[in-house]
Amino acid sequence: MTNELLDEEPVCYDMLCHIVDQTLRRAVSTWCYNDFDLRGKGLEEDILQDIKLRVIKTVVPFFLLREGTLNNDPVGFQKWLYTVGANIKRDYSNRFRKQLFSETEIDERIPGGETEEILISKERIALLSRAVDIVLNSDTRIYKILTWFAQSLLMLRLDVTKIESNLLILSRFSETTLSEMLSILLAEAKSLPWLVIGGETVERLRSALLEKREDGIPFGACQYQDFFMKKGGKATISDWVNRINHSIAKQVSR
Repeated sequence: MTNELLDEEPVCYDMLCHIVDQTLRRAVSTWCYNDFDLRGKGLEEDILQDIKLRVIKTVVPFFLLREGTLNNDPVGFQKWLYTVGANIKRDYSNRFRKQLFSETEIDERIPGGETEEILISKERIALLSRAVDIVLNSDTRIYKILTWFAQSLLMLRLDVTKIESNLLILSRFSETTLSEMLSILLAEAKSLPWLVIGGETVERLRSALLEKREDGIPFGACQYQDFFMKKGGKATISDWVNRINHSIAKQVSR
């Protein structure tokens, strides 16, 4: 490999690509399977090819001749390949996270032509509508209301589990302000024909965003992640949603 890269003219990358393939093919498959954003999307080959391209462009200046002399360390080379591969995989994952809720991305897991009325019974629609009305008009802190609302929309629109929805909420909204989060959720809610959110409710939510924290910053200007508890985002979201669901259950059962 070293001779092909440093001594031959023109430069040959055949052995380098073969080594990358043998070293990382199984790892790429494992990374994609264990990554919620990449699992099942069939991107393994694309990621592997991008890794090869990155390695081709960087192997000489960033590994073989990084210190000015030949670095002939096979163990170090393997570790370097894994680092390059992990970075490429991370870039793919971040790209998909940033696309969530944009354009038509949210509809890709909804079968074409189906409507929510077909998928959900009238009884459940009535119950869901009441639950939404209870939460959106409650005195609960606005960031908790938006969390419950986001999870409900995700589970209805994407047919995901609570755990999956929590990960999606984190990836999409952690660095989003509460005002931006509300606008996104209200826009997505319009895709559910049976879910009608009145103007008074919307104004109430927007008024809640104008309220200020103890430091004088309006809630709407704060990032969603600013309100996470010490136990982390996933645990915080679960705690907030569970408490709200418990409150809904008590009110519905009256």
